[in-house]
Amino acid sequence: MAACAAPALLAGAQGFGGVTPESQVGAGLASPPTEDVWRRVFTPVKGQGQQAKGLGKTAWLTWNGLPTPMSTAELAAWRRVSRRTAQRSIAVLARHGLAGLNDDGRYVKAFPPLDELAAKLGTIGAGAAQQQRHKLDRAHFEEYVLPHLKPSEARR
Repeated sequence: MAACAAPALLAGAQGFGGVTPESQVGAGLASPPTEDVWRRVFTPVKGQGQQAKGLGKTAWLTWNGLPTPMSTAELAAWRRVSRRTAQRSIAVLARHGLAGLNDDGRYVKAFPPLDELAAKLGTIGAGAAQQQRHKLDRAHFEEYVLPHLKPSEARR
């Protein structure tokens, strides 16, 4: 794996949202990602079922866990996963330009334009589409389901 060539893309001491591993222990994770690049979108493939697009939650958790340079062993310990799981996760990020190796052989976070990466992955607009589906679901519930519920069942 090649080292990251663009030092301007590397994370400083503060990572995504200013969150460090120490601040996340016992406090839960940073707020969930809203960028389309992290969404898992499944599209039908003729004769093969479905194909997943997007990087998913595991990739986001790994990327979010790289506020400072880390080895795969350190990342595995921080994420509380096996070293092999950390290696697979970091490989996905490196393949898409979201992480790379520094001179010390530690992985660092990179910050490519996420909208461009989402477009390349075919997930651009997935968040807006999901919001629209949820809006329609709520309207359907209010129009067809809510009127048939007893007052004690209709918690709003």
